[in-house]
Amino acid sequence: MTEQHTASATTHIALAVTMGDAAGIGPEICLQALTGAAAPAGVTPILIGDGAALRAAGSGEELPFAPLPLDAEAAAVTPGAAHFIDLGGNEEPIERGVAGAAAGRLSLRFLEGALELARRGLVEGIVTAPVSKESWRLAGARFPAGGHTEFLRGACGVKRTEMIFMGGGFRVALFTVHVSLHDCLEAMEREALASFISFVVSELGRFGMTGLRVAVAGLNPHAGEGGMFGDEELRVIAPAVEDCRRRGIDIRGPLPADTLFTPQARRSYDLVIAMYHDQGLIPVKAVAPYGAVNVTLGLPFVRTSPAHGVAFDIAGRGTAVADGLVAAIETAADLAARRRAVEAG
Repeated sequence: MTEQHTASATTHIALAVTMGDAAGIGPEICLQALTGAAAPAGVTPILIGDGAALRAAGSGEELPFAPLPLDAEAAAVTPGAAHFIDLGGNEEPIERGVAGAAAGRLSLRFLEGALELARRGLVEGIVTAPVSKESWRLAGARFPAGGHTEFLRGACGVKRTEMIFMGGGFRVALFTVHVSLHDCLEAMEREALASFISFVVSELGRFGMTGLRVAVAGLNPHAGEGGMFGDEELRVIAPAVEDCRRRGIDIRGPLPADTLFTPQARRSYDLVIAMYHDQGLIPVKAVAPYGAVNVTLGLPFVRTSPAHGVAFDIAGRGTAVADGLVAAIETAADLAARRRAVEAG
């Protein structure tokens, strides 16, 4: 597999960073991630958020960012400097730690601003701090059950996006995501699984990640134990794996999920295909509780986010940790540099 190369200090990958929900920990972690020693090298961040919320998170101090208008040209962006586009100015008060329509409207505005920068080519990727789906619903979003991924897929007009998580040395793609286990069983179809695996491998190839060794988790205990504990492995997963093998993918499975994530097993693969949400995310978050990153595949630009939520329960208490957002910024910069290298030939 192609080795990782990170954006260097001379590369300066420009990234839009959205502040997320103003009532959550977004303002705190954005300040932490983009100032001082935490700021990733080789990145030119453009933070989009609410100046009042950021100042409140910083104890009223002046923001250490270069102001930038949303319609700025590329020449106005200084490589290596942190910039800020203030899209705040809300007519309603925002209650910290509580979902609300006002905060939802703001976070949607920030995302729309970031999308505008990406469309104009001012940034090569978008890094999103967490939003509240409940706040978006209260704000009247057209996709109340969805989040960033659904918004960006619709706004970009792409037919397909998929989710992969990176952290602690893992790359884990989720065949089913925010569905019940019952619905996961309903989704177990050979063609759908083979298509999913092929799409993920192809999309990672756009970042120069070629020759991936893919391990596919079984659905049932012991990967079904030859049909004793369920037949999905025999009926769906093994045939889908064989379909992918015939397409030239280096793949094996189905493998028992309870041993797939051990340190010894991890040396034999580069990517795991998990059948459902918790099967893939429990090991990732156990190994990298603050540094796991969600990557959206299928968009015309890089998009990452920390693999945690708005944390309303600790908002404003000064205990939020920005490691996840820092990791998301570093991952976005690395992926953008990889894509740039691939496109340059």
